[in-house]
Amino acid sequence: MIYDNFTPTVLFILEAYGFCGDGEAADWIQDGRIGLGGEFPTNTSGGHLSESYLQGWALNAEAIRQLRGECGQRRSGTPTHPVHVRSARLLLNHLQN
Repeated sequence: MIYDNFTPTVLFILEAYGFCGDGEAADWIQDGRIGLGGEFPTNTSGGHLSESYLQGWALNAEAIRQLRGECGQRRSGTPTHPVHVRSARLLLNHLQN
């Protein structure tokens, strides 16, 4: 899940986290790379821009649904990408404490 309060925010974050260089995110996401079934599925629930804007809570709820396997057709599979696994561990540790 990537915070997406504005349309280009996902692109800016992908660049800032080093997935691609500055100004390269639009090309990097082509061919469904961040779509469901892509290499790096992102905001599979549609993100804030399509469901609502609840100060990040909707993305947290979606992350939990993904980890529990409760997303039906938008399930992105078992987290295997290092960023997914690290993010899942951080989220679960935070929720348990």
